[in-house]
This record gives sequence, structure tokens and C-alpha cells, in this order.
Amino acid sequence: SAIVYTTWSQEDIDNLCPGNSCGPYCSSSSSECFVEEAIPQDVTNKTAGGRNLPEPEGSPNPVGTVYDSYCPYDCCESENCKRSHDVLGEIVNPQEEYMLVFGGVALRNITVHGDYLYNNCTEENKLKAQDSGVSLDFVSSCGTVLLNEIWRFNIHTKEWSYVKPTYNQFIDTTYNFPYPRYGHDAVYAEVVAKDSYTSQFVLRKYMYVYGGFALQCADACDDFWRFEIPWAAQRYYPEPEGTYWNRGAHWEKLKNEYSPGKRMKHNLVASSDYIYLFGGYREGSYLNDIWRYNIQNDAWEELVTYGISSIKRQFTLYNNLTVQREIEIENMKPSDSVEYSSNGTKPLPRVSGAMTYFKSTEDYILLFGGTSFRKRLYESGNVSVTLGDFWVFSINTQKWTQVVPFNKGPQSRFEAQIAQLDTKRIVLFGGRNQDKIFDDTWVFNLESNQWYEWTENLKAYSEYPTGRHKASMVKSEKGLVLYGGTYTQEADLELSDAILKEYQSFESKCSQVFEDYGVDISQVGTESFEDRQQQLYDLTQNDCFNTSVTVPENTKKVEFVQGVHFLNFSHCPEDAMAMEPVLILLVFATQTTSELLVNTSCAKDPFVSTMKTLGKKNALSALEMASANKESANVMKAGQEKTAALCSAESALTV
Repeated sequence: SAIVYTTWSQEDIDNLCPGNSCGPYCSSSSSECFVEEAIPQDVTNKTAGGRNLPEPEGSPNPVGTVYDSYCPYDCCESENCKRSHDVLGEIVNPQEEYMLVFGGVALRNITVHGDYLYNNCTEENKLKAQDSGVSLDFVSSCGTVLLNEIWRFNIHTKEWSYVKPTYNQFIDTTYNFPYPRYGHDAVYAEVVAKDSYTSQFVLRKYMYVYGGFALQCADACDDFWRFEIPWAAQRYYPEPEGTYWNRGAHWEKLKNEYSPGKRMKHNLVASSDYIYLFGGYREGSYLNDIWRYNIQNDAWEELVTYGISSIKRQFTLYNNLTVQREIEIENMKPSDSVEYSSNGTKPLPRVSGAMTYFKSTEDYILLFGGTSFRKRLYESGNVSVTLGDFWVFSINTQKWTQVVPFNKGPQSRFEAQIAQLDTKRIVLFGGRNQDKIFDDTWVFNLESNQWYEWTENLKAYSEYPTGRHKASMVKSEKGLVLYGGTYTQEADLELSDAILKEYQSFESKCSQVFEDYGVDISQVGTESFEDRQQQLYDLTQNDCFNTSVTVPENTKKVEFVQGVHFLNFSHCPEDAMAMEPVLILLVFATQTTSELLVNTSCAKDPFVSTMKTLGKKNALSALEMASANKESANVMKAGQEKTAALCSAESALTV
């Protein structure tokens, strides 16, 4: 899971020394914090240490290593250091955005016969991995490992750094932090609170984490944590005398007397005052309840929610009498009478839905898809169902309303990513439906109630991300940041069928021979059985012992996706196009390069006349509708290529 935060402002810096009369950070010197050993040591590991993805083969440490000597506690001795560096020993520049990543699943770089152990985790391959020196813990988990580390990514410099938590040495004797986990969720929130030691009010920023699956939890976890983000230099925080100086970078476990309980694969979203939790899974059950956490009061409450119980429309008969009749939601009009009740229609219980908090004139929570269940028709038990429904939850009224768009939108999916773009639109990317992994990008306009697919346009003008699910997509001030995820290569069915047919023929011919000599057919052709197989052939001269055949296996390959992608709405000059921003996709900070790849494109003809007619307010909707069909998309591509030269360097994103 991931969140985005912004570092302190220039005003915060100036307040350390009124008038900023003595230079940057109130000092004309350039003394720096002493850092004994940076993390990670090797430049090839200067990413999230392989978190949620494998490092390139040959990396000295594909999952990273944490050294205790990294920036010892209180390493700053000079005032300049304390006014310019955070408690972790890194300089804090003003107004820089960071993505903070916590937990998840990593894939260690364990290979057997050139493939990851994870994709071919047989007992024989496990033994081979052990023989090569891999520990039993990693082998038994097929090369995966649960994480509880925090890494941060500087969106401006495109650099990863490890975040080593601090702790209150006056109270705690060791670090206190969550168990390694996945299936959790995290949100960002700010709190203005009185410092317990100095009684001064200070703005503190947190990453809140709830639940998930950890080996130490029975079923799912029910713990609730917050990590205080070191978003400013140390001197920003009030320093008490003779006791703990809280400068952030520490975990705190929050009380759990009344809470949503155990759950995993749920959703968390946050407003300025509350954190909302929806759905999830625990003890064999899918959930669809909503809980609200009061950030200032540190208290959970379960919300009573309402759904549509009836939709009625008034009809006038031939004799001028009026009657009301029930209407289905897909036929609902704004003039219809809608009644809500606590027993009304609400989203099905589900896991792994895509959810975002939508801030506008009225705040909403938007929910798309996920996985639920239904009862089997002719057998006992339930069957999993992938959902494609779209819901709006009103924060003010606590009412659920199902959205019925005017046009066809994304296919049903779970583990997709969704985020707000502006005051009227959201974007949906990726996800999964059974073995199908999506790489499509959709924009939904709440004003027009329509979906617009941008996949082909983005692929034509950008370094487009591969399909994935279980990724993190978070909103920054300048766009959307996409990180990590998992991709499953589809099986080669033709090759699989050929291998299976050959194996079945071999098995039919030789199974009795193998049984007579006490040989398991799965041993034939393996390295460990090579000598014994040769002995049996020399003894019997039977071709069954002189033949090797490929054993059928799952040919689907799971890949942990690398890289960070950025989705931006870039502006072109008014003389280049009279319209709102066009979607531009940028890619940067892969593990092989730290250069920013900028792809800027502007559209002019043939849409200018349409834009002038509709006015600037509705210009983007016109572009979306025009690009909804293939012919117009091709015309737009030609227009963008024709007028790309009109875009000045100011159109490119600077981060």
C-alpha cells in the first residue's frame, strides 16, 4: 500500500529564523548530518529493495538489506543540520512530494533452471534451491516474503530511500512496528495536536494502516497502526528538555477496544477528519459494512447506511388521473421519486474492490468492482463472482446509490486501481478477472455520466505501463503515481496440449515397465535420477529408460512488475489548443534508469471548431466523446502530430 505526502513549505523554513536573515535554514554554514552508512549500499538496490517486484538477475541483494548503522539516532550535532535534515538524516527540501510504500509481498531472486522458483515450485526444485544455499524459510514459501518495511520515493528526484523507524528511548526498549503483511490498506491524514511534552500545537502527518494478513495473526489481523511521517526538518518540531523529542519516523499502535475487527483485502479512504473502512474478508465471510474513524478523537464507529428501497415515477392517464409505478434503477430519471431505507439496495459484500474518496462540492466515496460470491444453483456452497458494478456513497447522507452509466464501461474486475483526477472525473486502471489481466485506462465523468476509454490514445503517445493487478496508484499534486503490482502471463494452450499429449503417450507405453522396477514416472529425466536411469537402461535395454519427456506443468508465469509510472494532465499554450488538459503519461525511475522520460502531445485540428462552439468548460467532454470511436481517435492522432511543434517547453512536466 502507498500514500503521498508533501514536505514542509518555504514559510515553515523561514519561520525558523524570522526574515531568513542568516541564510538558508538559518545558517550560512553548510555542515551536514553525519551518515555512517547509506541504505541500500549498492546503487542497483536504490529502489524499494525489490518490494513487490524482483530485482534484475545478478543483483547482490535482490530484496535489500537494512543496516543498523544507517544514520544513528541523533546524528545531527550542528544547528544547521537540525534545521535542514529530518530525523532520518536526509535533507528536507521545501514542497517536495514523496510516495511512501509499506508492506506487501516481495519475490526473492531464487531461480532454478533459469526460471523463478515461484513459477515452478516443485519439491525437486525446492531441494535444488536448498542445495544451492537458499534458506529453508525462503524455499518453503517458494521464494516469496512478507514485508513490514517502509520505503519512500521522491517524485522530484526519482530516488528511493529506506525509512528506518525511530522510537521513544525513554519508554520503549526496542522498535514497535506492525507484523509483515499483505492485504492491508493505508491512507494519509494530518493531525494538529498539542505536543505532550511542550504543550505546543504542531501539525503532524501520518500514514494509517489497518488489518491485512500476517502469519502471526489468526485468520486476518485486526490491528490499527499509524506511522508519523518525518515531513519537516528536526527544528520544526518542539524540543522538550530532558525527555523524548518527537520528530516523527515512528510507529504507534492505536487502541482497539471498539473497531471493525479482523479483516483483509478491504478498502480505506480518508477525508480531512475521518478514515472510512469498507468491506473485506474474515473467517470465511465477505463483508460490506462501513466504519468511520474520527482522527482527532481516536474512535471508531459503525455507520448506519441506506440504500434505494423503491423508485417511483408518476404517470398521467388518459382521463388526467395520475398513478405511481415502480421503476428499475437502470431506467431511473432525475424527476423520479426515490426512497431510501436501511434495508435498501447496497453493494454486495466483497473484497479487492477499487475505491476512492471523491472531493467536490459534495464529498462521496466511489466503489467499482471487486470479488463477491453467490450460492451455487444445483450444489451446496458458494462460488466466487467478479463484479463490475459502480456505486456512490454520499458522505453527508450515508446513502448508497448504484451508478448506471449512459454507455458501456470497463469489464468486471478486481484488484484494479482508481483515483480522482479533478472535480468531475476519476480514472480506473488495470485489475484482473480470473486469468485475464487488464492494461486498460478508463476515465469516468460524473457530470456526463459516461465512461471514456483512453487506452489507445495513451499507448500511442506515451511509455504505457504493462497490465497488472494488486498495484498501488496514488494521487499527487501533479498527477497520478502508479507503483508495483503483479502480472500473470497467459498460458500457451497449444504448447501445453502438445506436451500433455506426448506425456500421455509416454505414460501409456512405459507405466508398467516403471512399476516393475519401482520407478516413479516423475523421476525420469531429472538430474537426481540420471545415474540410476542409465543403470536401468544398461540392464534392460528398454527405451523407456533412454527417453526423456517433459512433464506437464502450469505454463502461466507470475511476474512482479517493476518501475514507477506517472500519469499527468499537461497544459499546452492557448495558441496551440483551446481546450482543457490532454492526458499525458510519463514513465520514470525504472530500476535501470533514473532519467525522466517526457512524452508531450497537443491536439488542435480538427477539434478547434468544436471547442469554440461548446466553450472551454465542455471542451474535454467533446474530446472524450470524439476519441470514443476508432475513426476519431485516428484523426486526433494526426492532429496531435501536426501541431506538436506548437507546444513550448513549458508544456513538459517538471517534477
